[in-house]
Amino acid sequence: MIKTQIVALVRELEPGERKEFLKYLRKLYSRSNLLKLCEHLCEFIKSEAPEEKLDRAYIHRQVLKLPRSDKKYKQLLNLGSELKKILEEFLLLQYVRRDTFLNDYLTARIYLDRNMSDHFTKQLARLNRNRESNIENDGLTIKQHHDAMLLGEMVYFDDMEEDAIVKTDHLLDAWQHLSAYHLLLKLKFGCELINRGNVLEEGYRVSLQKELERYKKENQDLSPLFLLYESMYKLLETKDEALFHQLREMVFTPDSVVALAERSLTLGYLINMTIYFNANGKEGHLEILFDMCEKGDQLGILSTNGRITSTRFHNVVNVSSYLNKYAWLSKFINKYRSNLPTVSEGEAFKLSGAQEVFEREQYGKVIEVLKNSKFPNIYFKLRAKSLLLRSMYILSKDDADVLSLCKSFSQLIKRDKVLNKLTIQGCLAFIDIVREMTLFRENAELRKEQRFSRQELLERVQAEKVLQYRNWLAERIDEL
Repeated sequence: MIKTQIVALVRELEPGERKEFLKYLRKLYSRSNLLKLCEHLCEFIKSEAPEEKLDRAYIHRQVLKLPRSDKKYKQLLNLGSELKKILEEFLLLQYVRRDTFLNDYLTARIYLDRNMSDHFTKQLARLNRNRESNIENDGLTIKQHHDAMLLGEMVYFDDMEEDAIVKTDHLLDAWQHLSAYHLLLKLKFGCELINRGNVLEEGYRVSLQKELERYKKENQDLSPLFLLYESMYKLLETKDEALFHQLREMVFTPDSVVALAERSLTLGYLINMTIYFNANGKEGHLEILFDMCEKGDQLGILSTNGRITSTRFHNVVNVSSYLNKYAWLSKFINKYRSNLPTVSEGEAFKLSGAQEVFEREQYGKVIEVLKNSKFPNIYFKLRAKSLLLRSMYILSKDDADVLSLCKSFSQLIKRDKVLNKLTIQGCLAFIDIVREMTLFRENAELRKEQRFSRQELLERVQAEKVLQYRNWLAERIDEL
């Protein structure tokens, strides 16, 4: 099979983003096997083609028409590595797309690194429009950024002799500063990409280790922000618990020189790592998560620039409800509700209320709140349906209603085109086990004739590699 990391990255792009990426790739390589490979992957994902079309031999011979003599698929593997690198570049541009200057700068940098002189010159002209501006970005004026890029052009395209470069110390300083800034951006983006992979369990990797080692060898004076993101990058890759606790200290140090917005961003990564540790049997991490939420609220880093994501909002609600911190939770909801994205504020508020009453074991209220509610966001819809299904199962007034919801919930997941494979797999396994539990408990003859069925259900819960609400299912099976 072609490298799963590339397929996972392409799969996570929205259909519109895939079109943009193909457009971006055509600009870099108007005719090439790289383009053919990417077009094939996009078509594979769009049409939900059989897995055989990802087979190396198929792509090697049928798609790219490469020589049969290359039996180890070296050309294909090289193309795959190069495509992954270009896709990461594109995602980095998407990551900073709201900042026009950064987007222009990174685009120019990509052209520069690829020796695409015509494209670089045009992009440099865009930066040149702001040459005399005094607007600062990471401590450099746009003029200094421009001068540094100009120096890069002269070095890369041989418009300047090397001995003459020595005389332009201010440009060299700017170029070095800009290179450091570029690496920091890649490091921050690498954290974002690996974090996304960890959440989706897709195993994304961004190869920055060699660049980091080279930069640290050449620069003794490393900024606190660089050290913070380097440590976070290592944590997200290694999931080292000792490093996790070191980063907690860095983020929550009251007199830290790192900006609040950066600490807020890294807090999000720490929250996800805490959830990961808890899911993998590390005790005490839910209490640690709640402690981070409390401290984050006190320091003003639970939200970023007055906004809080729906995911973070729900994570805080879930852990607070689970630990019965209802007084604190009530204050949190009232304080941060208006900080949610406008499009999801009402949905998130309703869902957080349902989660709270679920943890209070008021299952009738959960059903009352959610039964006729509509959630356009598919992930909100999954949370709502799972809360509804668990509540209906526990109340068990009519098992036919539970089985009916199992069926409609499964159909919803199978019809959706946005969810990744692991989310689909985990949800469907959860629904199927709830269905089996319901059939088992309502059929006395079945229980009598197959006394081992309860144990088989428990073994399945333990054996499923990807499963939503594993602990809840195990508790309910013990009650059968």
